[in-house]
Amino acid sequence: MIYYINKVIDEETIYLRNLEVAIRFINEDEAGRFLSWIGTIDFHGPINTCTNGTVTLKEFLAYIEEGTKRKWK
Repeated sequence: MIYYINKVIDEETIYLRNLEVAIRFINEDEAGRFLSWIGTIDFHGPINTCTNGTVTLKEFLAYIEEGTKRKWK
């Protein structure tokens, strides 16, 4: 995430193929709850965890623009 924020702040070009692709994040509280829960079950194998809901790359960049008061290019 900081990579994209810095690109916008530094007015560097960001190359993206599909602005409508959905991405997901997880915050520290959610990660902590997940780790606490997974430690109570017998599970083996890879896990990909994230928050509920998605944001498109276009929306994500709009949030960055709003926060930095700069336009991405």
